[in-house]
Amino acid sequence: MFVNTISPRQRRRIVARRVQQHIKDINSTSKITTQAINLSSSNSDVNLSNDCDSSDASSNDTDTNLSESSSTGQESKTSKNIIDLKDDLRVWAISNNITGIACQSLLDVLREYDSFRFLPKDQRSLLARKSSTVKREIQGGFYCHLGIKNKIVKHFNETQFVGSEPVLNLKLELSFDGLPISKSSNSQFWPIQGYLVDFPAMGVFVIGLYHGSTKPVDVHEYLADLIEELLALKSTGFNYRNVNVKVNVVKIIADAPARSFIKQCKNHNSYNGREKCTDKGIWSGRVIFKSLDSQARTDEGFRFQTDKNHHLGISPFTQIEFPLVSGVPLDYMHLVCLGVTRKILRAWVKGPIPYKLSNSNIFEISKVLCSFRSSCPKEFSRKPRSLKELDMWKASELRTFLLYTGPVALRNILPTVKYNHFMMLSVSIRILVSDKAKDLEWNAFCKRLLSKFVRDCSKLYSEDFLTYNMHSLIHIADDCSIHGNLDSFSAFKYENNMQFLKRSLRASYKPLEQCINRIEEIESVCKSVAKRSCVETLSTSPGNKYYRLKNGCIIKLCSVDVKSTTVLCKRFIKVSNFFTKPCESKTLGIITVSKLSAVYSVNVDEIERKCWLLALESNKFVSMPLCNSD
Repeated sequence: MFVNTISPRQRRRIVARRVQQHIKDINSTSKITTQAINLSSSNSDVNLSNDCDSSDASSNDTDTNLSESSSTGQESKTSKNIIDLKDDLRVWAISNNITGIACQSLLDVLREYDSFRFLPKDQRSLLARKSSTVKREIQGGFYCHLGIKNKIVKHFNETQFVGSEPVLNLKLELSFDGLPISKSSNSQFWPIQGYLVDFPAMGVFVIGLYHGSTKPVDVHEYLADLIEELLALKSTGFNYRNVNVKVNVVKIIADAPARSFIKQCKNHNSYNGREKCTDKGIWSGRVIFKSLDSQARTDEGFRFQTDKNHHLGISPFTQIEFPLVSGVPLDYMHLVCLGVTRKILRAWVKGPIPYKLSNSNIFEISKVLCSFRSSCPKEFSRKPRSLKELDMWKASELRTFLLYTGPVALRNILPTVKYNHFMMLSVSIRILVSDKAKDLEWNAFCKRLLSKFVRDCSKLYSEDFLTYNMHSLIHIADDCSIHGNLDSFSAFKYENNMQFLKRSLRASYKPLEQCINRIEEIESVCKSVAKRSCVETLSTSPGNKYYRLKNGCIIKLCSVDVKSTTVLCKRFIKVSNFFTKPCESKTLGIITVSKLSAVYSVNVDEIERKCWLLALESNKFVSMPLCNSD
């Protein structure tokens, strides 16, 4: 995956320096011209022929200087028409989320010069803002529906889509979640986000946006526009260049509170809040779920509400006959990363004495984690950090600990029984995020492993650990057998887009209108996706030069030539299992490596996947194949 290493702040600084340099060049040019005019006027007593000669000379000198400077500029960078500056400024302002005040200030400065008088006076004209926000008032706040069809048609127009079949059935994912936008009030967004499985290049897009001081009061009022459009898209669809386009919702992705709100069922912390089974919770200072073999819920049973204690009302999605049990999978970002993994880490770092690790052990684990920062591949947006900052760890950091750094950092520090228990979770989740998730044997293995992990939690820790998140682990493998690997229905991509919504706000005034304006602006910028070959993505930089070949060998890149189809590398000769419980690590591609071979060449097509090489001990490393990227 290609990652842009230039931050928005650096990009703004680069553009600002270029504009300042351009203004200096214009000033220097005007000074030269002024000096030439003053010189000719001061020599007015000289005869006409001499005057002509001097003026010609000065003009020649000026032309020479200008031609030299222009030729130098052409050598250093590609020349562009100055008329294109308007479009470039617009793209720069929108893609870097430049505030309106800053953009207006820049226009005011540039328009003082004759060369830039063609620029618009107002920054709203530069951004081509339509200001066509249509919102409706609902209980608790306001809602604006942007639509599904509009997004699809816009993408088809930009990509010049041509259908090969008369009917095109698209698969749509929906996501719901709340987003606090203020620390001093209860102001919040509840966006409806979508993702077309058939056209991943579209990315995540906003279908509708709600703003209020509380979450939407009435789910039917909140989803009225969405359900109406989905009914039309499912039954009749719409015509696009003689192709009938229909859209069907295949899954809904949300955290536990949002799922209960959308499905109109009991909340996750209630006695009858289990979404995948009929297990009834018991009170032990909190609601816990001890049974592991309760009857599974079915789509038909949910629709006819056979378990009256589980329901609060009728979900709007029953109107489109959507399966509200199998079609609403458990999101592993909230369930596993922010739920189970963080709970166990907090027990080790800040829990009571029987579970808390010693300060020396916590320090040693933190030291190992920090040592992995230098070897961290560029695919990870956040590098490992100390356990002292555990409360500030994000979901992606908890995922990195669970799948990559944790198994190495905890080795020989955590008690063997607890380490093997942690590895059950780590191995099962690694399998479920891979292509093995839908394989019957591997899926069944993970289901058994997670059931044992949950069962042993009450023995190694306490029954208080058997909360909603912990109990739900026994059902997550079933969702993978239906929908694929965990990343195919995780909330990571939706959470990333929600951060854009939050960053789009520049003041507390009319947040809904501001956010809609930012969405329209960013969508008006045509985003061209650069296609890069495999060789261009290869790197010899620290943390990015280790790869696994199709034959299983782990190599270290020595040199990469973009124009060549081969690379020079060294192969690790000695390999062995990193762990044997709960399965041999080699079966997952995780191996301990050491001792490099001589340099030899390898065809680029033989490279299968990048690896993260984690230092284990002197001259020994653990090779972890990347199974996700941020």
